[in-house]
Amino acid sequence: MKIKAVLDSIEGVDENLRGFYTEKDGKFVLSIEGVQEHPDTKALKSALDRVREEKKTQTTEFDNLKARFADVPAEFDSEEYHRLKDSAGSNVNIEQRLAEQRERLTKAHNTEKEKIAGERDQARKVLTSTQRDRAIADAIADAGIAPQFVDAVKAMFRDKVTVTMEGDDAIATIESMPVVDHLKTWAATEKGAHYVAAAQNSGGDANGGKKAAGGGKNPWAKDTFNLTEQMRIEKANPKQAEQLKTAAGAK
Repeated sequence: MKIKAVLDSIEGVDENLRGFYTEKDGKFVLSIEGVQEHPDTKALKSALDRVREEKKTQTTEFDNLKARFADVPAEFDSEEYHRLKDSAGSNVNIEQRLAEQRERLTKAHNTEKEKIAGERDQARKVLTSTQRDRAIADAIADAGIAPQFVDAVKAMFRDKVTVTMEGDDAIATIESMPVVDHLKTWAATEKGAHYVAAAQNSGGDANGGKKAAGGGKNPWAKDTFNLTEQMRIEKANPKQAEQLKTAAGAK
């Protein structure tokens, strides 16, 4: 009679044998000394060792294949391999064919990448040019440059504008200063004042005074009072400032 190694219950087990069982995790396990030397245990261990060794060998072979074909393009499959093999004949070096195919695919990829990069650079140049012209035009209008001097001022400052990208926004500056602020500062200098439009004598505007440079409102008039604009005009063109003050009846 064989003695079972594991039982769900020791009911029905001979009283003389119950002492050889130990309860573990709800089961009754036979206590055996030298189980590692049992023929069945040895056979099981031998099988486990063989499986482990086979797995180790397979892993090594897989790593070798992975390293060997690391440079093979993803587009290259077994059909392409057999097509090359069949069309080339038995005397052709398959490795050479693979290398040639890889080179063609790589070249096509690089060509497409260069095309995309060229289109991106061209779009960036157009955006930069457009943003530079727009910034200069807005700054000239804001600084009150006389119409006859607009083209000259554009030529003076256009090449000085730097356009940088901040996310999707193009930022135009001159010497790290926004273009509009730079031109305003320049227009307030003695040199820049010569390019600023003189006051237009319109015979009085809706506010009872002459208009400011470039057709703007008189900053000394009651309804269009602007201290910042007054300071700018006084610094850029004192004579014009006096005329505007007189027109607005300011002291």
